[in-house]
Amino acid sequence: MRTPCDLALLNKETGEVWIVDFKTTSFDPRIRCIPTRISPQLALYRFCLQAHLDAWAEQGLMPARKVVGSIHAVIKKPTIKYCPDTKDKGGFHCYIERLIQWYKDAEAKDPNNPPVVRDPNRFARGPMTREFWGRLQHYCKLAMSEPNFDTFYRAGEGACLKYNRLCPYMLLCNSAPAMWPDIIRTHYDIRFREDEEETDV
Repeated sequence: MRTPCDLALLNKETGEVWIVDFKTTSFDPRIRCIPTRISPQLALYRFCLQAHLDAWAEQGLMPARKVVGSIHAVIKKPTIKYCPDTKDKGGFHCYIERLIQWYKDAEAKDPNNPPVVRDPNRFARGPMTREFWGRLQHYCKLAMSEPNFDTFYRAGEGACLKYNRLCPYMLLCNSAPAMWPDIIRTHYDIRFREDEEETDV
């Protein structure tokens, strides 16, 4: 099971580990924080990260540490588009400068409702709850079953050309599922970060 969380922070003074989860939203960032605190995704991040920490401690690779909470960095989406022919004639770095200024102006305009909210929450329960155990069983059942292509999700044409780029999975969406294995072997490079790590002997 692989569940790469956005970021894990270690408090060197206490030895506590915190999960950082970045979220972008068009809504009020403070309101967006509320459902994030109880998301099943976060429970899975916590469970797998704690399993790794426990394994590393048993192998003597690090001291025993606990995942004690989560920090939700909720970021409001700016209302600025990349305009290479007008406002951003100087290139992409000009667009980035406009974004930075937008966030500074938004925070100065309303300090009580900033565009970026960092919401720390300490876990009150253990990682294995009855609800999470049920979800794990469901995940395993789905992982071992044959995919149902009749309910294959397609986001729509708007997502195919989002950010003025062709979606990299267009070859798969535009072909029959029977062709997917050959297409993946020919056009995609499948790698896992753990397999590429070099270890000193």
